Amino acid sequence: MKIKSKLKIVVSLAIVLLSLTANAGDTVKIKQGTLRGQTTKGITSFLGIPYAKPPVGDLRWRTPQEPESWTGIRLANSFCSDCMQGIRPGLFEGRKEPSEDCLYLNVWRPEKKSDEPLPVMVWIYGGAWLGGGSSFPEYNGRAIAGKDIVFVSFNYRVGRLGFFAHPALSEEFPDEPKGNYGLMDQIAALKWVQENISAFGGDPENVTIFGESAGGGSVEALLQSPMASGLFHKAISQSSGPTGVQTARLIDEDQPGRPSAESFGLAFAKVKGIEGNNANALKKLRALPADQLIDYTEGLPEKTDITNVRWGGPMIDGKVLTRQEYKSYTEGSFNKVPLMTGATRGDLPGPIVAGRVAGVGTTMESALARFAPYQQDVLRAFNPDNKMSVDELAYKTGSAWFMIEPARFVASMFAAQDLPVYHYRFSYIKESMKDRWQYGTPHFAEVHFLFNTLESRYGTDVTAEDQNVADMMLSYWTNFAKTGNPNGDGLATWPRYSKTTDLILDFLPDGSIYSGPDPMKEKLDAVGKAAEGRK
Repeated sequence: MKIKSKLKIVVSLAIVLLSLTANAGDTVKIKQGTLRGQTTKGITSFLGIPYAKPPVGDLRWRTPQEPESWTGIRLANSFCSDCMQGIRPGLFEGRKEPSEDCLYLNVWRPEKKSDEPLPVMVWIYGGAWLGGGSSFPEYNGRAIAGKDIVFVSFNYRVGRLGFFAHPALSEEFPDEPKGNYGLMDQIAALKWVQENISAFGGDPENVTIFGESAGGGSVEALLQSPMASGLFHKAISQSSGPTGVQTARLIDEDQPGRPSAESFGLAFAKVKGIEGNNANALKKLRALPADQLIDYTEGLPEKTDITNVRWGGPMIDGKVLTRQEYKSYTEGSFNKVPLMTGATRGDLPGPIVAGRVAGVGTTMESALARFAPYQQDVLRAFNPDNKMSVDELAYKTGSAWFMIEPARFVASMFAAQDLPVYHYRFSYIKESMKDRWQYGTPHFAEVHFLFNTLESRYGTDVTAEDQNVADMMLSYWTNFAKTGNPNGDGLATWPRYSKTTDLILDFLPDGSIYSGPDPMKEKLDAVGKAAEGRK
């Protein structure tokens, strides 16, 4: 008992000492209570702030609920758990262990107070809608905050916990949106920003959302969502490809070759021995341990090919999302804000590369099968001298199909509405990676440059040229967040995009900047013709 008493006294003294030594700027009061962050080298961070109740128990597969308030001071000096997901050994070192209790966000801001509210940038991570988290070292917000930005990152539910439908869920709370729980989390985080970011010195009237891969797809989904209208004022979509709403299935209606989201839910429940569409079935589903929900190869509807199915992402539910992306864009029925969009030069996500460029065979014909009936147009554009190997052709045409052409398509749709839009490509290749990146800069490679967290991937292998590219990219992105225009002093001019001129800014392999007509125009025109059938 004496030891415990002494320990309590030591802990109490430590808390008092922390209170006495903390900077006044480390403390903010938000709607739910008072937070204390920490300041290091001119940047103050507030980590692990709850923006919704833990989505556990009866709140599994529910809209995010208002977080609880607290009394006293809540320490906000460490990340909370990332959302529940499968973990591959050795992947994403430095991250937090996942948990179903994961709806937390983080804020970085300059220590020095500004006379005017600062622009806000809100990051949405990628991970194929199945993984990812805000604790990843490459997403540290220090460098962005150092550009006089209030930076926010947050967790959102992924996989079967983030995107799931079942008839019993549709019957429960029928007025609530269903299925897109991960997107509902994103909308809840943006509402939190609107309510609270002023306390951190941020401007709720100048919010830019940005993300990469499924994070870029999330940006595109939020551009489509009527529930997100007015919650942000600019958008940056990086390597989103056709991964937003364009490939979404309907929540409760099977289509030819595309089972509904509820069909997937019923098939999964059956594998777990859960039958029926009533409240009892839902109770059993909610009672399943979270680690039984992260095997995404089990519980598929009959005759479903796992290599060609995308179940773990957005669905058309009628409230969060009301239509397919292509229709929304072509009809001009999306949230109209200034946009930056683009991709890397060799932009293929890891799972596609691991599947040998989405299952292509060993012949030119098989590599070009997806482009029917325009295979010859694509072949002439990409391989006019017939010197490419099958692998090179499959990789380069696959990058154009999955990521590069979709970015140009979205840019053209925004330009058609006379909105400011800036199109980019990231082709820079580190000297030490030239042998590995022989077909172009891969998916995700630009993220470490944008956040200036190169050491988290390359350690001491960071050259002056690498740093210069990171500095340029960071300046373009934060300039856009401030004014809607990425241009600024000391930077090569980035022209506004229009479909007639097809102007682009490219971070070239040697570290220089190209600004002008897109050199890939002929290739993307050929791919775009074939993509019309996909849309």
